Amino acid sequence: MSPMHANPFDSVNIFVDTQCKKALGIHWEDVLEPPRVLKQAMAWKDLPETGVFDTCDIGESREY
Repeated sequence: MSPMHANPFDSVNIFVDTQCKKALGIHWEDVLEPPRVLKQAMAWKDLPETGVFDTCDIGESREY
């Protein structure tokens, strides 16, 4: 893991280790790759691919 950013698999490990209920992945250069890889990482940990650790589409906003 880099000192500033986490790849999708590291992010899922952090999500599991910290026992989060929800998370939102943001900030990546390649527009489509990280959301795809995040879904793979969630499946790798037997977690739902959507609904608990999601991403936003370009320009999308979320309220929590």
